[in-house]
Amino acid sequence: MFTIAPDIAVRLVVLSVCTCATAAALFFCARNNRHAWLKIAMHGWYVTACVAGVTDMLTVSAYPWTKPYWALFFNLAGQCMATTGILDVMQLRYCAPRLLTLADTNTRYLRLCVAAYALESLGFAAFFALYAKTGTGLLAYHIMTTGVIFSEALGYGWWVPRPPFAHSHAPSANAHTPFRSRFAHRVLIRKFSCSWRRAQLKARVYYLATLSSRVVILFGLVLRLIGARGDTYIDIPI
Repeated sequence: MFTIAPDIAVRLVVLSVCTCATAAALFFCARNNRHAWLKIAMHGWYVTACVAGVTDMLTVSAYPWTKPYWALFFNLAGQCMATTGILDVMQLRYCAPRLLTLADTNTRYLRLCVAAYALESLGFAAFFALYAKTGTGLLAYHIMTTGVIFSEALGYGWWVPRPPFAHSHAPSANAHTPFRSRFAHRVLIRKFSCSWRRAQLKARVYYLATLSSRVVILFGLVLRLIGARGDTYIDIPI
């Protein structure tokens, strides 16, 4: 008879609530930010991870041998999320100094994102086959994932637009305002049709929340790497 331990049941309830919350966030993000394709993709990965987490718990409870394979999948999901975040930052940094909107470059960056997903999927398939055949490879895959997520976390500190010309001079009316602030203000007001304060607040909240989540994920991955013995699976959620 299939039974679920009480602690697993509690985690299932929590993850189910998280799945509903992330699905709602995806809906509102898609509705209110129709041109932010990469951010919509990021929210889609959050929903995927939550659904996979519920499926993982149910599957592992019945078939414990599937646990390492789920670890591989969550590493793939983490890499895809991080890649989406890296390209999101790159898109913003590309658009802002050129006075472009996200809609102007969405197709280009979506193609890059899909290409990156394809490469990461090939890596996942290779490590999946390696583990199925030899029982090794998890540790190396964790290290790869840690590197990709760490790169994304660094990118979130790099998102503020820089002026295109280092020696440009500001108009005299704004002589007392730093050039970077005036430039970013012009970009956000004219091209993104939103107020400076509101845009900065939304951006800072988004990137701070995302950076915080990546720090927690990195902490878990580092703990797993420190506690790893060969390719032994350490039960610390990604």
